[in-house]
Amino acid sequence: MFMAIPRPWIEELCGEGVVACATAPIGRGWSSGVFVPDDLDAQGYSAAHTVIIHELLHSLGIWGHVDSIEFPDSIMGTVGDFFPNPGFVLHRIDREILQIMYMSQRTEEYNDWGEWSDTTLHLAGRSEDAMVNFGTALFNGLPQPWARGTLPDMDLEDNYLLRGTATWNGLLLGFSGVSAIGGDANLTVNLGTLKGNLGLHDIFFINRDGDDKWFPVRDVDYDVEIEGNNFWNTNGDGFVVGSFMGPRHEGMGGTVKRADLVGAFGGKR
Repeated sequence: MFMAIPRPWIEELCGEGVVACATAPIGRGWSSGVFVPDDLDAQGYSAAHTVIIHELLHSLGIWGHVDSIEFPDSIMGTVGDFFPNPGFVLHRIDREILQIMYMSQRTEEYNDWGEWSDTTLHLAGRSEDAMVNFGTALFNGLPQPWARGTLPDMDLEDNYLLRGTATWNGLLLGFSGVSAIGGDANLTVNLGTLKGNLGLHDIFFINRDGDDKWFPVRDVDYDVEIEGNNFWNTNGDGFVVGSFMGPRHEGMGGTVKRADLVGAFGGKR
């Protein structure tokens, strides 16, 4: 809940001299609120956005404050300290905390966190024409897959150049724990029914040799449904989302999150 209330009420609710505040979640639920004065000038008050974001993060579950000297980039600095984080709406360190907090609530997804570090390991792939880009970043034990590319000119079902079935072939890149993994990614779609199959095959550990290089689950298949230019899985362990890319759907890319791996995939038709 976000509410603007008269300024005198703010000081009664939040304390004297406080610009805004957040209420704690009620009981075991997630109900919370952020209160700001109804005369707050977000245009004229340079720190207004920072204050509001600070309180929103409180309401999302980040209680307490950090030492602004030790963590100068965090927007959750100690009350009364300087406002950090110039030039960012939300700095990476605060985004990571939110991601870890909420992914930890989903025990069926990856949640093997490591020690806090400033080091990030990246795996990335792209098509020769740069139409499809995908990869996974690993930092602080949190794998973050991504995929992006050129938007199609129309929905897949409206592409008159495609008939029957179409297949996109490419690669999978991701992590299992701190181990880098790779594999083949193939998406086959029936253009009549807008249903298809995503196959992640021959999954292997990139830094291992011999028989030990193969991932315990070497092949994974997902049935997918398509709407517009997006697709998602309808079966299998984990969660898959993806999109078609390129003016005429020449490419595809997406992400997969399972309990044993998190990765991104991309390919060309």
